[in-house]
Order: sequence, then C-alpha cells, then structure tokens
Amino acid sequence: MSKLKKILAAAVTASMVSSFSLLNVAAAEDYTYTVTFYPGNQGTFADFTGLRVVGKEDPGISVEGDRILVTGLTRGDEVTFDVNQGAVELEEDSKYYIQGLRLAGRDNDEQLAALSFRVTEDQDYVVAYGIQGDMTSYTVNYVDEDGNELAPSRTYYGNIGDKPVVAYAYIEGYTPQALTLTGTLGANEADNVFTFTYRNNPVEVVPGETVTVTTVEPGTTNVITQQIPVAGTGVTGTAGTGAAAGTGTAAGTAGAGTGAAAGTGAAGTGAGAAGVAIAAIVVGGIILLRMRRK
Repeated sequence: MSKLKKILAAAVTASMVSSFSLLNVAAAEDYTYTVTFYPGNQGTFADFTGLRVVGKEDPGISVEGDRILVTGLTRGDEVTFDVNQGAVELEEDSKYYIQGLRLAGRDNDEQLAALSFRVTEDQDYVVAYGIQGDMTSYTVNYVDEDGNELAPSRTYYGNIGDKPVVAYAYIEGYTPQALTLTGTLGANEADNVFTFTYRNNPVEVVPGETVTVTTVEPGTTNVITQQIPVAGTGVTGTAGTGAAAGTGTAAGTAGAGTGAAAGTGAAGTGAGAAGVAIAAIVVGGIILLRMRRK
C-alpha cells in the first residue's frame, strides 16, 4: 500500500509541475515589453521619423514628457530607431552632432547600441552625441545580391575615428544579411561606406488575407494603420491524368486572389493553384508589415 501511495504522490507532483510549467509559458507569451527612448541632454524629439516596428500589428507609440514609448511589444518583435534621420532636433548653432543610441545609464560607454534590435525585455535607450571636430561623411548603401540598388543611399556625418552603428532599411520582399553594420570612420570619405546586401525573400500570402501596413506620417507623430486587401492573379490549372489529357484555366479576383482550374481526362482530374500577390504601401520610407487572416 505504501508503494502505491508513493507512486500516486509522484504522479500528482509531476502533474502539478507540468501545470505550473504550462502556466509559466502562457504567462511569458502574454507578457508585453516596453522600449523607451530619451533624447539626452543636447536635443529634443521633433517627431517619430526613423522609428519602425516590424512584427506588431498595432504597436503603441506615444510621447510622455520628453520620452518616446513603444509599448505592447512581445519577444522577438523588431524595433528600429534611426535617430539620424531627423527625429532629433538640436539647438541652433549647436556644436554637437548625433552619434546614435546608447543604453540608458551607460553614458560613458564608448560603444553605441544597435539602432535595430529584437525585443527580449524592457529596455531604455538615450540618444548619444559627440562634439564636432574632424568631421567626415559616411554612406550607407542597400543592394541585392547582384549589386543592384534597392533603395537610395543615405549619407551621414561623424568625427574621424567614430564607430557608428548603422541600421538597415526595410525593403519589402527582401531580407538583409544583418540588422546593423559598424566600422571606424577614416579621413577618406570614399572608404567610409557601409553596404547592406539583401536576398530576395518574397512574403507568401494566402488568398483571403490582408496586409496590415502601419506608418508614421513624416514630420508628425501621427500613426496610421491601414488594412490592405491582397490582390490576386490566377494561374493556369494543371492537366488531369488519364488516357486523355485534361486542361484547366484560372481567374484571379482583385482583393482576394483566387485561382482554380479543373482538368478532366479519361481517368483523372487536376486542380490549378491559387494565385496570390502582395499589396503594400510605402509612406516616408517607414513601414510596419504584418499579415492577418480575415
């Protein structure tokens, strides 16, 4: 009898541990994070230019005092804030320039933080500044694997010897080889080049889904979210199998993207694949993209 009691106790304990583990996993999945950006001592935030969130349908972007908050984030969401694109306003005739971002509380840390990162916890960032000295420029390029330009190059400025951290630009249908690049600036501006290389990685959308595009209106703090229906194109159906070859046709309908075909033969049938296409809008070069089934 005592042995049976031990077995039952062990089973109950295992069940409780399993239940607590599942609850912990569920709690972790439901937990949301907040990323906060501070303008630092030498400037103020003028707008949200350069701020982008990928992976979140309705990111909470707001201003509280002098801070910009991005709330409702979950683990793995991707946040980019390229503060060199105009979000920070310096005082007139300021001797300072914008270097990038640093983790809050590490003002004396020479290493800049990544401008583009994946969320793993609550985090605070502050804009980092430098004093203008031997200034030089650096260029950021965005090309595909064949060297073709995918987006216009951008030019930034820093002191010789700086180690800027530059963020990739979101380009629909392409994936960069890295979220950020870094290097040391030299006196020869022709050598100060950072090139992001992208591979073609089109997003597959199931007919009947919509694409959520969230943008920040340039020069403002207005966040705009739109539901864009997926436009569809038909494809030719596959031939049926059997003694006689079957044929098929298909037609796509705007917004849903459906295509179907039936091939008939003496002994078989064939079905055409559904045609799909992706609708997207670019506003001010800032895009947040997510697909959702209707």
